[in-house]
Amino acid sequence: MIDLRPFQDEIDELEPGQTIRVNHTECEAGEDTRRRLYLSRTFADESKVLAYCHNCQQSGLQSNSGYAKYRDYKHKVIHWHTDEEEQDTLRPPKGLVYEGDEWPTAAKAWCYKNKLTQADLLTYNIAYDPNSDRVYLPRYDVVPNGGLIGYQLRRIHDSKYEPKYITAQQKDSAGYSFILPDQDKVDYVVIVEDLVSAIHIMNATTGNKPGVYVNYGTKVDPTLMYNIAHNFKYIVVWLDNDNQHVINQAKLMKRTIAMYNDSVGTRMVEDYSDPKHYPHEEIERILDEAWNNG
Repeated sequence: MIDLRPFQDEIDELEPGQTIRVNHTECEAGEDTRRRLYLSRTFADESKVLAYCHNCQQSGLQSNSGYAKYRDYKHKVIHWHTDEEEQDTLRPPKGLVYEGDEWPTAAKAWCYKNKLTQADLLTYNIAYDPNSDRVYLPRYDVVPNGGLIGYQLRRIHDSKYEPKYITAQQKDSAGYSFILPDQDKVDYVVIVEDLVSAIHIMNATTGNKPGVYVNYGTKVDPTLMYNIAHNFKYIVVWLDNDNQHVINQAKLMKRTIAMYNDSVGTRMVEDYSDPKHYPHEEIERILDEAWNNG
């Protein structure tokens, strides 16, 4: 019988009828890096989640696992509005704590789980917001030295009654970020869903490092796809791939880029979850594999 307690965050967000794939940690058949554990919430009874691992062929069942109705608000956007006397500019919350050693235990645990160092916190201006008791994840149009276009406040305590993310976004902003490596020329980019995944791409890659576009979800922005198609030679789309909709969106990104410029090299990572779940050497291997098998 599979112990489903390590997957409680994923289970809480499952909608009725939805199935996702995750890595089966502590799988008896060996290390699982291809998300062979399937979790499904039944339509007939929303309180039940079924699990089956295609690696070890074991199953599991969790009852009374209430469906989090607030999942739809995961990326809830609060548009920024200002008075006439003020500039139409987004500002971060007041009182942010940037020194990780001064964060409360739950915030430190989130940081540790996501394998972020103090250097990462300082580089990307990630902080703890004591007013909301959440982690502050800023969105800049360009990193480094770009303008603030939004931020997310990430929940650090388990709750079925609060959204995991509260998102503030400056009105009329592009809605995505571009992280530049410290090198003269960038001809290679990776598209990811979230900031933490982008940080791990930047930390893991060596040599000709890629730039990273943080898409903040799986939406396909035609303007972004056009700009990428005409400004870079090599592109990898690496989304979370935890359900078929996300995989379809990644395929649509790849097709859209090719439509704008069929000479650009575009690849897609399909058999893995997003980069933040892998050690650095594995990230480089997966990116190399995408090119070799593309």
